[in-house]
Amino acid sequence: MQADTTEGFGVILWFLDVIEKAGKNYSACPPELPGGDTKEKTRIETEDRIHEAVCVHIRGVIEDGASIPKSRSPAFFPAVKRV
Repeated sequence: MQADTTEGFGVILWFLDVIEKAGKNYSACPPELPGGDTKEKTRIETEDRIHEAVCVHIRGVIEDGASIPKSRSPAFFPAVKRV
């Protein structure tokens, strides 16, 4: 999770979501939020659904008075030269 502040919008939280092609569908999961997996027919639907799931989860965490989980899953894309 990465926190950012944008004037007038409060704190913005960033969570890593892993999206994979799964047969004819796409699946997504946020590693920091267990149980937040989703599977949809298109990548756009998957991105929309996982965004919704993360928002609902975080709202629930806040309502329960618990701490928002910190990101422990950094990601990067290594560049590999094709030989």
